[in-house]
Amino acid sequence: MTNFRRFNKAEMLEDGRIRTPWFRCDHPQIFEPRSFKGQPEKYSVIMLFDEEQVDLSVMREAAKKALTEKFGSKIPKQIKATLKSPFRHGSEERDSEDYEGKIFMRCSSDFQPGIVGPKGKTLTDETAVYRGCYMRATLECYAYSYENVSNGVGFGLRTLQLLADGPPILSTKSTAEDDFEDVTGSEDEPANNETEVEDNDDLDDLF
Repeated sequence: MTNFRRFNKAEMLEDGRIRTPWFRCDHPQIFEPRSFKGQPEKYSVIMLFDEEQVDLSVMREAAKKALTEKFGSKIPKQIKATLKSPFRHGSEERDSEDYEGKIFMRCSSDFQPGIVGPKGKTLTDETAVYRGCYMRATLECYAYSYENVSNGVGFGLRTLQLLADGPPILSTKSTAEDDFEDVTGSEDEPANNETEVEDNDDLDDLF
């Protein structure tokens, strides 16, 4: 397990941004923006924090402060009932060993975030950033309210630093050994995969 002791705590910077502790990166959209559920294209990354090894207290305090500044010291009940936390529990929301016991959050930006490598130099190799690598970031905390229906706190993505390689995060728990059997010595012919196809206009709504 990689241990970045120097980067175990979130810290508040002089300009009000927050520098995160280290995290594992998932679904990075750093070099090209992407639309999510029909929303405008954004640059984004999912951050996986291991709270047994990192301290997120500065980020949590920033979230509370943003809420107070947005809604006042006494948040109305109807707003409090709809508040969404940016700190999500991987064990409850994801069926993945990589998310087990982790706090995760998705941070995004309308503009491409600056990114540097371990030596602090601009990173241009897009293949260096992948699902599972270790990073840290600077964020801006904000509270939001959309027609009093969706309320909460978010963290806007500003800059990133790649720290080190990590074990890739896979989309499935199965391995190649799980998926295939020993076929050495088999004389079976490949199966004919032709199937009858029927018109189904309903499929147009799915793809």
